[in-house]
Amino acid sequence: RPMMYLAVSYDHRLLDGHVLRRGGRTELLDGLIIERPRRTEREAEGRRRIFQLAVNNKIRLFVPCSSAWDRVMRERPGLALQHPMDSAHPGDAGHFLNLACFYAALSGESPAGKLPRTYPVWPHALPKPASDVEKAAEDARIAAFQPDAYQAKMPKWMFKNMSMNLTATLDDATAKYLEGVAWETWTEISGKLNAVTLPQRD
Repeated sequence: RPMMYLAVSYDHRLLDGHVLRRGGRTELLDGLIIERPRRTEREAEGRRRIFQLAVNNKIRLFVPCSSAWDRVMRERPGLALQHPMDSAHPGDAGHFLNLACFYAALSGESPAGKLPRTYPVWPHALPKPASDVEKAAEDARIAAFQPDAYQAKMPKWMFKNMSMNLTATLDDATAKYLEGVAWETWTEISGKLNAVTLPQRD
């Protein structure tokens, strides 16, 4: 059975060639290019290149995280999508927006009202223990951590972060706005993609 890959690198050509040689197909993720809080021509060009790659490879699954981030940053620049202590990853609102984009792309349905307002988040930039007591407490927490089936497959170094069991909560108005952006962005881009990749009927 051919395997499906999500390509997230900025230049997909080498990965795509490798996947095709193995009898698989590449599904493109339009995201994680714009995780840094910048809106420059580089990010815009990245989105254009990824879309063209999707067209060239007749991609059907396309997750438009970067395009959704761009719209939110234009419409609501005060809404913090970026993690305040980690310039390489999304914060709580950015995490929710990405989740909404994946829901739309994978289900083909609007995520409106279907995503939890309180959800697990990945703790970024954890401080190192400042004393032996703090180190012992951290070791005890990790030792007591009971991963679920998904978490158990992750590398052991991730247990430190996962054992924090952190959650975030978005107010309903913000959540609805982000769900709407994700759905509208996916609908627009998937429509454009289908228009140029689906066979034309007479």
